[in-house]
Amino acid sequence: MKLGENIRMYRNKANLTQEQLGEKVGVSAQAVSKWESDSSLPDTSLLPSIADALSTTIDALFGYNQTDRHSMLETLYRYQ
Repeated sequence: MKLGENIRMYRNKANLTQEQLGEKVGVSAQAVSKWESDSSLPDTSLLPSIADALSTTIDALFGYNQTDRHSMLETLYRYQ
């Protein structure tokens, strides 16, 4: 999953409009729209604010799941 898709998913879970998320982060609704359509990426300095506004983590925004990693490492360990 791409960053923009994840931002949209978490924004919808939080019942926020693009305008509301933009206000919380200090950008325009158009900027949020561009992130969600993968036309542009948010500035890295905004990632903590975006994650906080969406009640998630930066890792989750990028699709990183610690549980998945743990399962993968466990499977690799058993394989060896």
